[in-house]
Amino acid sequence: MSVNVKKRIIYLDYLRVLAIFGVLLNHISANWENALFLNSEIALVYNSLGRIGVPLFLMLSGVLLLNNKLPIKEFIKRRYPRVIIPFLFWMTLLIMFFILLNPHILDGNVAVYVIKRYLSDRWYVWMILGVYLLIPIMASFIKTSKLEGVKYFLIIWLITTAMITLSKIFGFSLHYLDLTLFSGPIGYLMLGYYLHNNEFNMSPKKIITVSLIVFISMTLIKTFVANQTAFDPYSFRYMIFSTKSRLEIDTISIVQVSALYLIFKYMSNVSSGIYKRLSEFGNRKMVLALIISISQASYGIYLNHYFITTTLKHINFPFVDLPSLIFVPLIAVIILMISYGVIMILNKVPIINKLTGYH
Repeated sequence: MSVNVKKRIIYLDYLRVLAIFGVLLNHISANWENALFLNSEIALVYNSLGRIGVPLFLMLSGVLLLNNKLPIKEFIKRRYPRVIIPFLFWMTLLIMFFILLNPHILDGNVAVYVIKRYLSDRWYVWMILGVYLLIPIMASFIKTSKLEGVKYFLIIWLITTAMITLSKIFGFSLHYLDLTLFSGPIGYLMLGYYLHNNEFNMSPKKIITVSLIVFISMTLIKTFVANQTAFDPYSFRYMIFSTKSRLEIDTISIVQVSALYLIFKYMSNVSSGIYKRLSEFGNRKMVLALIISISQASYGIYLNHYFITTTLKHINFPFVDLPSLIFVPLIAVIILMISYGVIMILNKVPIINKLTGYH
């Protein structure tokens, strides 16, 4: 598990691990069949925490890719295989695995079932492929307009998402105001790029403290919204303009994920107190090596965790009832480590190690 720490932006690795853990929290708190906790308020808190996962992944892509200087053809040639090859590898295995568990599906239209259940339903993969098509255009825009251009885009994006949020709450339509370009996932890439490259006129300790308060507040607000039976907790997902993405672009989510990003960005800059002790622990050699390795495996974990989830459900795990406060994070950790372990084992196999999504 040897890694070159000097060539990495460590806080981005921590955020990537947090992002994949968030995805697992979200899937478990929302989809674990026959669990007693599904309607509990604690599960809703975990669900609100977990929904930071995809926005974080997009922000990290913005930090790392919007400085792209490659020709368009070369950029697409490099990025698309990194997404498509592991996707096809894991989905093929998952389809075969599911047929073994449920051979009766062979009696129906297998092709239609496979396309709907395993190929088209992996919305994040299709979204990121679309985002990659835009990145060379946005990178060229940033190259000429610098942070001022990013700020311009973000201001319009934030106004657009605020209008969408208000339109959902008060029931008015934005049908005639076409702000398609400013209402989708590219905003999170620009947000990540801006937060990474912009320095704020405030001490790191104060930034972390304020961001922590804001993050907790936004999470509780999202939980409160989700707990209202008359209100669809997913109504702020990116359904406008018939794009059908599950990405959340409401104002609350944007503020929440921004606050979390700033906490990790500035954690290592604090010189004393609990933040300093946390930073020192996170910088220990073994901890860093594990975090970086899980970070590199995060896309593979996203794709292969469905195996682990399906298997654990099939054997009715856990075998005893646990309160949701313990159940959700415990299962998330178990799935994360098993998924990561599977990838690390497969990475020892020639050829297969090129397919697992470990980057």
